[in-house]
Amino acid sequence: MANNKHERLADRFADIFIRLNSNERLSIKGLSEEYGVCTKTIRRDLARMECYLPLLRERGVIYLDNHRKFDLTDKEFGEFIQLIGIHHLMPNFDISLSRELLKQKSDGLLHIKGYEYENSTTLHDAIKLLKHAIKHQQIVIFEYKNSIRTVMSYKLINHRGCWYVIGLQSNKGKEIKTYRLSKITHLTLGGQRFDIDDDIKQQIDASDGIWFGEHLTPVIIQADNYASGYFIQKQILPHQKIVQSLDDGGLLIQSSVYQQAQIFPMIRSWIPHLTIIEPKDWQDELNNQLKTYLNNPPTI
Repeated sequence: MANNKHERLADRFADIFIRLNSNERLSIKGLSEEYGVCTKTIRRDLARMECYLPLLRERGVIYLDNHRKFDLTDKEFGEFIQLIGIHHLMPNFDISLSRELLKQKSDGLLHIKGYEYENSTTLHDAIKLLKHAIKHQQIVIFEYKNSIRTVMSYKLINHRGCWYVIGLQSNKGKEIKTYRLSKITHLTLGGQRFDIDDDIKQQIDASDGIWFGEHLTPVIIQADNYASGYFIQKQILPHQKIVQSLDDGGLLIQSSVYQQAQIFPMIRSWIPHLTIIEPKDWQDELNNQLKTYLNNPPTI
């Protein structure tokens, strides 16, 4: 649990820094609601960051002072990189690379990319209502994918920049369901209350993503020579483990997932460089999906 708490703190620091470094003006109250912590916690986070960053405050809004430079010693830079949790991006924790990554000038040689956030402004009311429902264990009702859902909400999660609510659907037993907030419409409180299932709560709290199920399915994937280098350098697949290097430069990679939808989009994005070896019927299912798509081109 301590590690999960530390990871959430590091993720929050990294998110806040990257948004500040993108010239966003951040509301303390808004950050509190987004990350599900009190405003006192956000102020404490910002106070720690303010030891290293030129921050300006204005009526509950905080932003970077672009007229001041990051004038830190190597020791201070090291402390700051550790604080915001991106030290793992630095080969051998190279301070010179750290400095380059934190440059705000457009002529900087290095940039961190890949942090993308959906516009959460339109989700403010939904987040507020769901937080109330979770806190008071109240059932919520909403429309999702053209169907009315009655849901016992357990947790709000921001995963890779997108907001989700995790819980149990009334007619699905103990199957944990995930709903993306931007696709929810007509959200209301149902009036009824529900009792927290401790086992379900523990499963949700222990997860490092938004996927849930009763059993993990082991998947063996073959990567060709072109793709192998990427998978050696980075954890791309869930629970990724390289099990064999092949004579042609390719790899056999093991992953573990709860359902096909957790891994199929990633496999499709790497076509033709990845092939599912086991379970064999998963590759057949993926091929059928692709054939259906190719045989039914969209009409314009």
